[in-house]
Amino acid sequence: MSEETTTKEWTHDTMIEGLWRTGEKQEISILYEREDKSRYSGQAVKDSREWKDFFFKFTPEQVDQFTDAHRAAREAMGPRRPRPASDQQQIQKREDKQLLERKKAADELETLFRAKLEAFEIPEVRDSENRELRSRIRKSKSLTEISALVAALITLSVIEPKAKENDEGEQVLTNVSVTPNTIGEVANEVPKDEN
Repeated sequence: MSEETTTKEWTHDTMIEGLWRTGEKQEISILYEREDKSRYSGQAVKDSREWKDFFFKFTPEQVDQFTDAHRAAREAMGPRRPRPASDQQQIQKREDKQLLERKKAADELETLFRAKLEAFEIPEVRDSENRELRSRIRKSKSLTEISALVAALITLSVIEPKAKENDEGEQVLTNVSVTPNTIGEVANEVPKDEN
């Protein structure tokens, strides 16, 4: 009978070195190298398959040496320079921008509200019986819309026939024959020569 020896098949790219991730030596960072010589890193925790594969090739003393050499190289390079725009600064800038946008929106809403109040202080708007236009002023979403609706109400108040009482107490319509009944008719009216 021939004796068969089992060999472990290597499942990873080539392991170059490992560094302790914690002082308790329960985790390691492993540096791998592919066939094309590119490198990448991975992590392994104690008793995981990667841990066992790594310590099949290396010893804990070698990891101590790798870790000490890496630490010494980092210290030789000096302290790290802070990034010009760190993540915290970017987050702060984003929050400041959002706060500014919210404040701007609140200011615009306040301005719109005040414009609606001012519109209803105008006698032609306040006293108008045109419920549709008054309602549209209340629902307006912009200053331009408010202005246009107020202008429409003022125009209507000028061109609508008005009832007046004469000396005998009777209701009499005025301006009926002189002015058109709709805004469209006013816009299309051709001025007459007054010679």
